[in-house]
Amino acid sequence: LSAECRVIVTEVDEPPVYTEVAKQLARQAEPWMLRLESRDPDFPPHKLAYRLRDPPPGLELNQDTGVLHWIPGEGAAGKTHRILIELRDAGPAGHVVPITIELEVLTPTRVAVLWRRDDGG
Repeated sequence: LSAECRVIVTEVDEPPVYTEVAKQLARQAEPWMLRLESRDPDFPPHKLAYRLRDPPPGLELNQDTGVLHWIPGEGAAGKTHRILIELRDAGPAGHVVPITIELEVLTPTRVAVLWRRDDGG
């Protein structure tokens, strides 16, 4: 006796996962950069993409690499900004995972330079 058995395996599309980001500090007029770490747990993994939601002026995000870059302007100092990002996968379910980063912008460091002119007189 022999019997035929048919097994159908369907993929379970899991949402992408990311590494939590601690509160960030930046200084006005100085470059700030952060690389988001994420992955798709599916096999094979789906392509991931990032998208900014209502960013502060000048804040840039590479949608493929997850690298954020910003040089905070004068109006950004003295505030904590909530940066909202969507992490999307290209799987059948099209998962969207929200990421929130808090970024405090400090006023620039001012250094006083004192000198005495000594011209022999």
